[in-house]
Amino acid sequence: MSKKINIDPINIKGILGFVKSCFFKASILALIIIFILFLLSYKFTGRIFSNDYVLNTMLKKNMYSRQCLYLHEDDPQLIVKLNDFYNSVENRFLVPPVFFNNMPMSLKNTKDIQLKKDTYINILLPILLKVQKSVLNDRARLVEINSRMINEPLLAEDFIFIETLASRYKVKLVDDDFWNYVEAVDELLLRVDIVPTSIALGISAKETGWGSSRFLQEGNSLFSQWAFDETAGIVPLGREEGKKHVVRKFDTLEDAVRAFFININTHNAYKEFRSQRRKMRLMDGTLKPRRLISTLNKYSEESDYTEMLSRIIAANSLERFDSYTSFSTKYKNICLTVV
Repeated sequence: MSKKINIDPINIKGILGFVKSCFFKASILALIIIFILFLLSYKFTGRIFSNDYVLNTMLKKNMYSRQCLYLHEDDPQLIVKLNDFYNSVENRFLVPPVFFNNMPMSLKNTKDIQLKKDTYINILLPILLKVQKSVLNDRARLVEINSRMINEPLLAEDFIFIETLASRYKVKLVDDDFWNYVEAVDELLLRVDIVPTSIALGISAKETGWGSSRFLQEGNSLFSQWAFDETAGIVPLGREEGKKHVVRKFDTLEDAVRAFFININTHNAYKEFRSQRRKMRLMDGTLKPRRLISTLNKYSEESDYTEMLSRIIAANSLERFDSYTSFSTKYKNICLTVV
């Protein structure tokens, strides 16, 4: 005969209530965690933030550094707001380290020409300065290696550094031939150097129409560099039959600037530019952009290209930007993408 088990219905009800309470709390906790993860995911894309919040709060208060934030192209006042931000920088000789991945498409339709030019320069200037600093750091190390390579043995990392730059700047090296390394360093000192800011700005402004060209809008092409692989660029409208060149496209504006520096410092068409630049370094230690412009006559097929470039630089006082050499410490490095 089985024994009857007495079950207290009050206890069962209490247990069920406890289970439901735990389940409810766990559900709430799960929702909170999901929401936090959602916010964190947007923290690193910036899509949750408005243009006003990005420009007026994040950049000015050093918030959310080391990430890429987004600005929204559909904001009709985007260019004005960008100009207001750059005008708010306290010291005009200190560049805020804000790096755009691409140019706003609305720049093309900006009717205020001065506003358009100012915005274009403000966006491009930090990128040029960043690339220049990188190049000058490499050059400083080359100078240091060159000063001691005859009198003392080089370290393994010195050889690796020389080989890396030789590959980047297209200088031939022969393995285990020390004197070839000596010659390579001398050639690298000719090539590893900057393009003055005024010249880079002038060429870019000429080639893009101050940000209006479709090559810039579609492919981040700042300097109209050519390529001969159609997958690497954009086919120009009206390209002559039989020609296969395209205008090279880039993932970011910084990639375009770095490629431009490599082009000027390696292509045979600009040997005279590099030679004159070296003479200036040796004679006074400073570069004279106006004298260097005349050596760039092969940059374009236009016969009066250097004259037009000189006029652009003079008319817009671009040489003043050659004195901009430092980033503002008020801001942390941040990148922006316009979508």
